[in-house]
Amino acid sequence: MSIDVTPPDGSVAPSVHVQNGASTVTVPVIGELDVAAVPGLRRAIAALNGEAHALVLDLSRATFVDSSTTREQVVRDIDRERAARRPPVLKLGLLGRDRAEVSVDGRPLQLSRRLTEIVALLSARPGGMTSEELAADLYGDAGHPSTVRVQVCRLRKLLGEVVDAERYRLRMDVESDAGHIRSLLERGAVREAAERYRGPLLPHSEAPGVVRQRDALDAWVRHAVMTADDGEALWAWLQSPSGCDDLPAWKRLLPRLNFRDPRRSLAAARVRSLRRAHWTGEAEPAARSVEWTPSGPGAGTIGVASHAENTLMRAADAPAAG
Repeated sequence: MSIDVTPPDGSVAPSVHVQNGASTVTVPVIGELDVAAVPGLRRAIAALNGEAHALVLDLSRATFVDSSTTREQVVRDIDRERAARRPPVLKLGLLGRDRAEVSVDGRPLQLSRRLTEIVALLSARPGGMTSEELAADLYGDAGHPSTVRVQVCRLRKLLGEVVDAERYRLRMDVESDAGHIRSLLERGAVREAAERYRGPLLPHSEAPGVVRQRDALDAWVRHAVMTADDGEALWAWLQSPSGCDDLPAWKRLLPRLNFRDPRRSLAAARVRSLRRAHWTGEAEPAARSVEWTPSGPGAGTIGVASHAENTLMRAADAPAAG
């Protein structure tokens, strides 16, 4: 592409050569350069910016002016072209709720429970799913591809062409709270993952694929917390719907709380009530260690309670005086 720049005084200026594909284009300017007077320059700037290239104007020997009244519009045009070429962003809130909180580029959408399940399944499979795979993950052995096709058609009416109709997949950037928890766990940010874990993924869904995702994420968060040796991570897990009745986690937390910590009395009360509920009608063993046995990395590090911890457990179980 070549643009001839002719200064207002009529003198001859060198041509500006913009090479397609160059990562950076430097345009030397001698004299005045009037953006409005140079045919195609605005379009060239917009195109280069839209393709993530850089157009550099060397103004060391020039005065840069714009006689038009649309100087700001150039920037807006460039931004609009960038936005048009950027894939939409799908944001999903899947944790602790039965219907996803969904928005596309900030526009909220209301999805049925079934469509929520489809979006949850597709968001976890960037490579896409066949109709048979999606049917099995939604309905189990009773699933039929034709039923799935109808559901995906409804989803496409809401989300548009970003839902691929051949191999079902989401052709957009996806940001989900479940995906964020996975990312935190992958990089070892256990406390932050536990603090941000709002609860199981679509907790009342019975779709087989959703149940597998939900159980896997729940177990991952719990295992990470139980092996992290971080009392605050344990506390965050116990505040979640998944962890509130987790007796081994309450047991593990109790000896880690200082006697002055106001949470200690709550932990002791929870241990006592959960153990009583567990052992109702049964004789409690004389000595009992922490029930949860870890597997994988760090296995065996917290499987048996210390003598001090068992003493605290017995104290928590003892009836109040009087």
